[in-house]
Amino acid sequence: MLSFTQYKWWYGIIAILALMMACAQNPSAERRPADKAENTSEEQLYKQAQDYLDNKFYDLAIQVLQNLLLRFPYGAYSEQVQLELIYAYYLNSNREKAIEIAERFIRYYPNHADVDYVYYVKALSLYSEGQGLLSRIFRVNASQRNVTQLYQCFREFGELLEKFPDSIYVPDAHARMKRLRYLLAEHEMAVAEHYFVQKAYIATINRGNYVLEYFPGSPFIPAALDIMIRAYLKIGMTNLAVDTWRVFDKNYPQHKQHDTLAQLIRKARAAT
Repeated sequence: MLSFTQYKWWYGIIAILALMMACAQNPSAERRPADKAENTSEEQLYKQAQDYLDNKFYDLAIQVLQNLLLRFPYGAYSEQVQLELIYAYYLNSNREKAIEIAERFIRYYPNHADVDYVYYVKALSLYSEGQGLLSRIFRVNASQRNVTQLYQCFREFGELLEKFPDSIYVPDAHARMKRLRYLLAEHEMAVAEHYFVQKAYIATINRGNYVLEYFPGSPFIPAALDIMIRAYLKIGMTNLAVDTWRVFDKNYPQHKQHDTLAQLIRKARAAT
């Protein structure tokens, strides 16, 4: 049996080992003092920030980058630090801050060689901010969705494509816009159907036209034509219903609604 003194000795050893393990698992505790040293050079701070980013210590990277901007606002790394700060905030899920700094950078450095990257990360931050919405979007009635942020994100990616058509970020922007276009067109069609059920036929037609104008090539074009035809017939505008039917008939002869709409048009013509 161990004596009381031996127990104290072993408990001391265990406490020391636990402390060493805690320090090993929290490297930021060892590194933080060096970041605050007043004699640390701009280059040393920048390398430290890079090290934190590479190791995914985003909070610490942000602290060092902010310190860099405060101590060396016109330093050799000033513009690059702002780019890194945008990226760090984005990776740290602080999208609002990433967008804020990106907008400021665009305002002050509109001709910077990497400004296309800033536009891209800004749009990406909005896209990521909308992931909560995107994850819930199919659990909410489509006509009731708030898609303001999705529209804003779509415009931001569109601005990137317009201003920097040769940017390396264009392919990814195209892919994300395609996804957004689908969701937005789906939303507009759901609203059109909601209006139709409420017998708001002019509003239904306006929504259908919106889909035709702003989402050409989307899989919701046949549905937009379909609901417009039915809405025109409901308010007695047979000529416009027939004109819309001709477009539907020419482009979607195999559509599942084709025969039903053809019958409705025949009845409307016979009644006039």
